Amino acid sequence: MSFRALVLTQGADRKVSGSVETLDDSRLPAGDVTVAVECSTLNYKDGLVLTSGGGLVKTWPHVGGIDFAGTVEASDNPAFKPGDKVVLNGWRGGELHWGGYATRARVTGGGLVGVRASFSAWRWRSVRRWFSASRLRSASACAASAAWRAASASDRSF
Repeated sequence: MSFRALVLTQGADRKVSGSVETLDDSRLPAGDVTVAVECSTLNYKDGLVLTSGGGLVKTWPHVGGIDFAGTVEASDNPAFKPGDKVVLNGWRGGELHWGGYATRARVTGGGLVGVRASFSAWRWRSVRRWFSASRLRSASACAASAAWRAASASDRSF
């Protein structure tokens, strides 16, 4: 199988560039839970990673996005089973580990939180935005989601 991701690279000048790429599942990092990502947000740390890496990313190429919401596709972790709705927020996702700017993610189950099946990923994103410290961050999250949806629907690099 394959998935699409915003793959970031950093040049010798520390300039970060990214493109939406189709990757084979063999490129997913180690972890015990595979999630079909439905949405992610954009926050300050994501901005650092997208501009200069901010010293947060240790290995390149990289997939950013410090959080995501989605549905478990496969799990070797007894706490989660396929079909479970989950969110990941923090746990160094998008920094030390690949994050949510992809259609699929593999993570350690310890960082995931299960949510009620009736609580959609988009509703989680709205709640996350509501708890944001400022309206600017909320607008950024909305714009980032729209940009990701547009970019993932095309083959254009950005």
